[in-house]
Amino acid sequence: MEGGRTFTLKSRGDGDLKTRYRPQRLEEMAPTFSVPRLQSIAENPKARVYLFEGPSGSGKTSCARIVARASVCESRTDQPCLKCQPCKAMEASADFMELNIADLRKIDDIRDIIAGMRFKPMQLSRKIYILDEVHQLTPDAQQLLLKTFEEPQPGLLIIMCTTQTKGLDKALIHRAERVTFKELDKASADQIIDQMLKTTGRETGINRTIRSQLYECADGSVRALLNNIQAFLDGGFDPVSAADDEAGPDVLDLAKALLSANWPAAAEVLKRSTVKTKAETVRIGVENYIRGVVLNSVAIDLKAVHVLNCLVGTVSVEPGISQYNRFVFKCVKACQSK
Repeated sequence: MEGGRTFTLKSRGDGDLKTRYRPQRLEEMAPTFSVPRLQSIAENPKARVYLFEGPSGSGKTSCARIVARASVCESRTDQPCLKCQPCKAMEASADFMELNIADLRKIDDIRDIIAGMRFKPMQLSRKIYILDEVHQLTPDAQQLLLKTFEEPQPGLLIIMCTTQTKGLDKALIHRAERVTFKELDKASADQIIDQMLKTTGRETGINRTIRSQLYECADGSVRALLNNIQAFLDGGFDPVSAADDEAGPDVLDLAKALLSANWPAAAEVLKRSTVKTKAETVRIGVENYIRGVVLNSVAIDLKAVHVLNCLVGTVSVEPGISQYNRFVFKCVKACQSK
């Protein structure tokens, strides 16, 4: 990681900050990875399978899209021009697939994906697959995907993204070229905050304490930092409740239930279909919320520390144990008295 590297965020389109400023070139990425290595891969992806690993919000999927676009761009450099026909058409092309494996983790789903990999590209120079949350794959699905990696089709580029590799088969990992992403450092976070405030004319509207809170509550995630800055600009930033809001009200409801050791309330939230299908997203959101409570309490909140300790990390890497079942086990432990 090259901390302190200067980068320029560029606004594109409308929407919230994380949508408008989602990078489309490596020069727009905060340095959460080895820049020269990503540049080399983007200019000429020599491997056919890559594994981008790192914490949530560190830029794995954004970089995967940039590498994919650069690999088909007519400029043939590490920076996609964003003007040629392949650059413009990539995301709408049948040759490009970005899939959330958390929703497609069964062996039948993987069979369908592999069937599509066997066809030659029709519009682009490559057939590209970005497989997000790949650690959600069942053991049988991993074995099936491994066979495809052993003899990948010519013109095929696969980029797997994951927040953890413990649940992945070692053979599957060894078939891929690994790129490790790190948490956002403080210097880079300050650059992002400065650029956002300058863009909105709010340079003088933030003090050192708020800067630190924006960064601490982001927990190393660029996406979470932009969400926090957006909340600050909108006048609604609360360092205690700042958390990854991708899972909506599930995060807040479950966090409050765990903090009060109210298992019946926690169980009701865990029964929701959104939690069952996005267990890891909810876990990360609740973990960030509880971390905010711990860091911003005047006195040490022992219950919050206990809950946080229960939620952090993985419970088990046994084959066949789903992410949802692990999450339920974490919540049971969190509700128990210290």
